[in-house]
Amino acid sequence: MHRETMLDNAAERSVRRELLEFDRDKLRMEDAEKARRFELEKQERERRFELEKEDRNRQFEFMREVMMSKK
Repeated sequence: MHRETMLDNAAERSVRRELLEFDRDKLRMEDAEKARRFELEKQERERRFELEKEDRNRQFEFMREVMMSKK
């Protein structure tokens, strides 16, 4: 489980860095259309992060079940 936690933490740090970069870019934006696109991209990144996290959890559970069935 430690490996999964490390992967989740690394992924979260990566997403946070990306979001901070986007937030800095957003402060520089003045065009409403750019701001709207920025929000859509941010939501997409957050959604993709959640899907990746769910996929890692499923893979981990599958591997755990395989290991438990071998005992």
